[in-house]
Amino acid sequence: MFDISWAELLIVTLVALLVIGPSDIPKVMMSLGRLVRKMQHIRFALTHHFDDVMRAVDIEEIRKYNETSSAAIPDTNEAESDDEADIVPVKKDIEKTGGAS
Repeated sequence: MFDISWAELLIVTLVALLVIGPSDIPKVMMSLGRLVRKMQHIRFALTHHFDDVMRAVDIEEIRKYNETSSAAIPDTNEAESDDEADIVPVKKDIEKTGGAS
């Protein structure tokens, strides 16, 4: 994530030692550790909440899709009656012409 070399890390440590002082460095490091831990917890909570919201949206989209697709499927009883209505005229035409060969 960060491209920090050993030399840069050493310089940062020396500057921190001079600015903060050797007696306060443990307190500052503990505070920095707590801050990083809180940031990780916030990131985890936001990620978890975002995943929950996305899952809820996906479920809602699937539910809507199922409702629209089930409305588009014709009832089988209606389809059978339509087929029978198509067959009757053809059957009469065959009988008129003298039956099947």
